[in-house]
Amino acid sequence: MPKSIGLIFAGLFLGLSAGYAAAQSVEGLHMEACTEWREFNGKHYTRNVCRRPVMVWFMTLDGSFRDARRLERNEAFDTGIPAARAKDLGWIGATCPAGFRPNVEFDAINKDRFFASDYDCVPN
Repeated sequence: MPKSIGLIFAGLFLGLSAGYAAAQSVEGLHMEACTEWREFNGKHYTRNVCRRPVMVWFMTLDGSFRDARRLERNEAFDTGIPAARAKDLGWIGATCPAGFRPNVEFDAINKDRFFASDYDCVPN
């Protein structure tokens, strides 16, 4: 094989490898667009609408209910509390790719950061 063709293949391989590595590195990206928080049959729930698994955190602002779950594609998460109660208490949520977590402590003290989506996702 001519040297120039070998160099082209090597360049393509390195470019594809770098692209794959970049696609695997999602640090910094939260995935709130992957969750649709809704009321269904009077309950407060969300669903993963993205093509990849995500981790979802949910907490009422008084701390009476707190949970984190990994959701597969199209999987729903029923928080177990009535939607009206969630609205009365107030709540925060966060979504990261599976295997990642918010870089801000998920706690009501940081509610303004989560309300503003002012957090990044970092590896667990």
